[in-house]
Amino acid sequence: MFDDQKVCVIIPAYNEEQSIADVIADFQGNKYIDEILVVDNKSEDDTARIAREHSASVVFEEKRGYGNALKCGMNTARGNILILVEADVSFRSADADKILESLRENDIVFGSRTERMTGFVRWGNIMLAKLVNLLWHSDVRFTDVGCTYRGLWKKSYEKMKERLRSPGPEFSVEMMIEALHSGLKIAEVPVGYHERAAGESKHSHIKTGFRMLGLIFRKKLKVS
Repeated sequence: MFDDQKVCVIIPAYNEEQSIADVIADFQGNKYIDEILVVDNKSEDDTARIAREHSASVVFEEKRGYGNALKCGMNTARGNILILVEADVSFRSADADKILESLRENDIVFGSRTERMTGFVRWGNIMLAKLVNLLWHSDVRFTDVGCTYRGLWKKSYEKMKERLRSPGPEFSVEMMIEALHSGLKIAEVPVGYHERAAGESKHSHIKTGFRMLGLIFRKKLKVS
């Protein structure tokens, strides 16, 4: 527990049998984590079985997509504080401490990987973050729309969940925008970023970037 608040880590997973055990073990070693909830997003491998064997709770989300899986996890989680993370070992539990500390004074905390990234993906994330800053006149200087390592109070999720509708990876930037719309107190903290342990990424960076760009303008124009 953290400040007497139950902390739940939510891990959306699709075909991550090669890495899910390592992610679970890492977060089980963090003294603040009370529950690890794996959301199996119609995996076709042994992801769910391995997660259960390593003492994680497992729920199933039939609708494919990162956003769908995360919403299922946040709806199911019993913790007062929710930590969202990937199933591919790209993030480490040590940074959860930093996120939790920031949640003492904030409603939601977004991680940023851009200091650890290079090339097109880094600059794409930065430019889309700057666009969100510009269009919503944000006091928070977002630097990374695609970082999926973040933490929030369950009550903060409840305030914005009806407006979180994106099924796929564009959900990441939608959560930023709806946090702003909901008047939440927001912070961004740098987090470590590592190469995925095995397998291939489930998302095309270019396709995801265009989906995020489209969502940003739809939200601004209030067409969705």
